[in-house]
Amino acid sequence: MRQNQLQETPYQVRLLHTNEIDTLYSLNQRVAYDPASRHLLRPRSVDYLMKCLDPRTGFTVGAFHQEALIGYRAVHYTAKALHEIPHQLVAKEQYSKVVYFAGITVLPEYQGQGLASRMLKETLNMLKSKGFRYVTVGCNFTNQASIRLLMKHGFKTVYLGKPVEVCYKVCYLLNDLLEKAKPAEVPASTVFQDQTNTL
Repeated sequence: MRQNQLQETPYQVRLLHTNEIDTLYSLNQRVAYDPASRHLLRPRSVDYLMKCLDPRTGFTVGAFHQEALIGYRAVHYTAKALHEIPHQLVAKEQYSKVVYFAGITVLPEYQGQGLASRMLKETLNMLKSKGFRYVTVGCNFTNQASIRLLMKHGFKTVYLGKPVEVCYKVCYLLNDLLEKAKPAEVPASTVFQDQTNTL
């Protein structure tokens, strides 16, 4: 997001720093334990979220209204999601170029203004500039809005995994950052496609 565009909106999108861990943790817990949205975001420990702030292990893009953190997109440098999938999607020698989207949220009162899409674009651009190639993410299959957003930004559904709770299955998605970006035609109800080829 360019500076002139940032000035046209009351919201700022920037990297979070390690000294903002308490703010990040507070937002995660607030949303994750909200009964209306708890299936959309997992509660995370301080140690886990710190891995998404420490530049050696990840980074987190935050959205701010004035000084208040109102949303975030967390990234963890790990290929762990690939171990949840029974077929090989990425050659093992490429695992060092794999990252995992470790959570996203925007407070309900700020949703519908494109903040999730803006943070996603910013995050993907940063990952490309850092030399990463593959982005993995797991979403509850009931969270169709997030799945559609990810698919519009180049992600493909690759596996429908075991439930994390009794009624919520996990849909795994993958984005190859070296593929030429094409806007995907995403149906209102996302159709799951199992893609088994190694990338």
